[in-house]
Amino acid sequence: METALAAHGFWLGHEPQSFELSTVGGWVASRLAGQRSTGVGRMEDLLAGAEVALPDGLFQLAPVPAAAVGPELRQLLCGSEGRLGVFTRVTLRVHRRPRSDAGLLMVVPSWWDGMELCRRLLREGLAPQVVRLSDAPETAFGLRSPS
Repeated sequence: METALAAHGFWLGHEPQSFELSTVGGWVASRLAGQRSTGVGRMEDLLAGAEVALPDGLFQLAPVPAAAVGPELRQLLCGSEGRLGVFTRVTLRVHRRPRSDAGLLMVVPSWWDGMELCRRLLREGLAPQVVRLSDAPETAFGLRSPS
């Protein structure tokens, strides 16, 4: 899907850690938030429309903009874990592919300083696609080379 979108200058940007082992229908059914959800949104933000197989037939949710009135059926189905039906087709909101996918690593003196940095980034409206705060043991583990 990402390869096909890239050919047209777009991307979904939804990258769960299970990306290679999961399906788009599974992402929607479990209301998954990917690693870039701070920037591109969570699955319930990306779901525009769907076709769901119910016990008595197919149910269509037209791909329309989110509304602030009435019950939101997309929200009811998204995250239902297959209890209400099986997603057979979905329409997702995509984004223009960014010009750069550069990353930035920052080291701060403490966990609390890192929490404050994350708060300030988000309060100021600087929503990077990925924000990850790691403590010293987790960071050290990630830097170890395989034996």
